[in-house]
Amino acid sequence: MKININPTTVLRTANGNFVVAHYSLGGQEGVSLTMGDITKGTPLLRLHSSCLFGESLGVIDCDCKLQLDRSLELIGKEGAGTLLYLYQEGRGIGLADKVRALEIMRQQQCDTAAAFEQLGFPLDPRDYSMALKMLDDLKMSENVRLISNNPQKFNALKGAGYNVIEQVTPSYEVNPLVFDYLKMKEAKLHHNISWEAIKLQPSEQTAQD
Repeated sequence: MKININPTTVLRTANGNFVVAHYSLGGQEGVSLTMGDITKGTPLLRLHSSCLFGESLGVIDCDCKLQLDRSLELIGKEGAGTLLYLYQEGRGIGLADKVRALEIMRQQQCDTAAAFEQLGFPLDPRDYSMALKMLDDLKMSENVRLISNNPQKFNALKGAGYNVIEQVTPSYEVNPLVFDYLKMKEAKLHHNISWEAIKLQPSEQTAQD
C-alpha cells in the first residue's frame, strides 16, 4: 500500500524550527518533525507513539511526555534528527481500549501488562511499517542513533536495513509511579532501561492517590 504524503510546514518551537509533514496509510496517521540534514551521518531518530492523557492531560503515571520533550530537546541541540509522531494510543490498541485497560488497572490495582492480557491484546501490538515508509520518504540516513529503550523499535529498523549505531536514553526525573511503570516495562516488555539516566523524585501528588 502506498503512503500518502500531504503538504509540509515549519513549526517554530522552543527547541528550534522543525519541518513537519503529515502522512497517512490506510487508517493510520502520523507526522514527521525534522531538523537539519538527516540524509547523511548518524542523525538522531525517535519513533514516538501518541499519548493523549500523558502529553495533553497531565497524568502522572507515565513518562510519555518526558520522552517526547527530551527527544525534541536532544534533536534541537544536535541540529539534525527526526521524530516520527505516530497515532498509536495505548501501544496501538486505540483510545477506547486504552480507557478500558486503565479502568481494569484502577479497579484491580494491576499493571498494563495484566490489563492488556485481560482484554486479549499482546503486550505491545504496535506495527512500524508506516514509520519505515515515512523514513524512506524522508531519505533518512541508514545509520541512526535511536532515542529509545524499546527493542521492538530497534528490531524494526534493523529489519529494514538501518544500522542503529547507538540507543540514546534521555535523562529525566520521575515520580514513584513512573519509576514503577519503567520497572514493569523492563521486566515484562524487555525494555533496555538505562537506570543511570533516571532519577527518582518523590511526588506529593502520588501520595494523595
